Amino acid sequence: MPRVAVTLHNNAPRDLPEHIHRHVPHYCALEAATHAWNRVLVDAFDGEFDPVTDIALVNVNSNFSGELFTDAAEVGVEVAKIGTTSVTLRVEIVQGGTRAADLSVTLVQVGDGRTVSRPWSPEQIVSLEALHRPGALADRV
Repeated sequence: MPRVAVTLHNNAPRDLPEHIHRHVPHYCALEAATHAWNRVLVDAFDGEFDPVTDIALVNVNSNFSGELFTDAAEVGVEVAKIGTTSVTLRVEIVQGGTRAADLSVTLVQVGDGRTVSRPWSPEQIVSLEALHRPGALADRV
């Protein structure tokens, strides 16, 4: 499973107490995870893919089991399910050796104008299948 090193941030105003600045709110954690899964997909498709124009995020489910702090973390990404036009990713955020968040994300490949979905090409399916390892995240502590 690909893993991406990230530094988690908090976009809080500077005049708030330090303990607020150390905490990473859910939307900042989701933003870091988004950058990680985009990078994994760009790498998987050998650079011939632009996540900003080629996919739409249609579903996110997240479970946080620990607090995240403004510091280094690791984001693991794997393909859970490949559909005709969609892919569901399992994403985990690990910090300090502890898994603090699990996400399930469904992305749809969109066509011109972003108004219709577009099927994955056979080459894209091969790339996505390379990221598919059933149960790999579930087995990690």
